[in-house]
Amino acid sequence: MVVARIHTRIIIAGATRSTTRGYSQRAPSSKHAEWYSSMLPGMIPIALLGSAVYMALHLAQCTLAHEKFLDEADARIRKLEEEVDRLQRERSISAPPTPSKSHGSWWRWP
Repeated sequence: MVVARIHTRIIIAGATRSTTRGYSQRAPSSKHAEWYSSMLPGMIPIALLGSAVYMALHLAQCTLAHEKFLDEADARIRKLEEEVDRLQRERSISAPPTPSKSHGSWWRWP
């Protein structure tokens, strides 16, 4: 690797001085920075895939829970309808209809 150096002359207050800048030379990076720069690009697809799987499983769980709720509600409704039918039959058997007094008018005068 070729190290590029730029010589610059800066004139400050009548004095000439030369500075050298090494652009290709960097400070050594830390071990943490190296680890993150090597691992992070590979972790992004895994995080996206994990999120997609989690959301799909959560949707499936919500759908199944709703289906179970509907099945239980239907069973309870059927049970209540059977109970209403039974009570109506008992009521019709135990109390025969009584004839009502009809005077030919709906208005009853005392």
